[in-house]
Amino acid sequence: MALDPQLVIWLFFSLVAVVILTRMMDERRVKLGRILQAYVQERVQWAKKRAKATRLAQQLAQKRAIEEADKAIAMQASAAVGGTMPPPSATSVESRDASVPVGSST
Repeated sequence: MALDPQLVIWLFFSLVAVVILTRMMDERRVKLGRILQAYVQERVQWAKKRAKATRLAQQLAQKRAIEEADKAIAMQASAAVGGTMPPPSATSVESRDASVPVGSST
């Protein structure tokens, strides 16, 4: 039983094509895996940064609330010593930012 030379050539080139396509698919799979891994790492880093920023914002808000409470207590104590309480509008104006005009809506 003799093999047809043309059949052998077709089989050889088919095998080469399968090997080449398999390699290309593996390389693409590895490349996409690396891209996905980099994306996940970036997401984890951003989540850590976001958590840190949230924690710092909460700490700052807590610190400001404590400072405002201390300021209000100090004003009440000074008013009690002086005998008169300042009007409520004076305390709300003092708690505003000094750069914002009193008549401003911000």
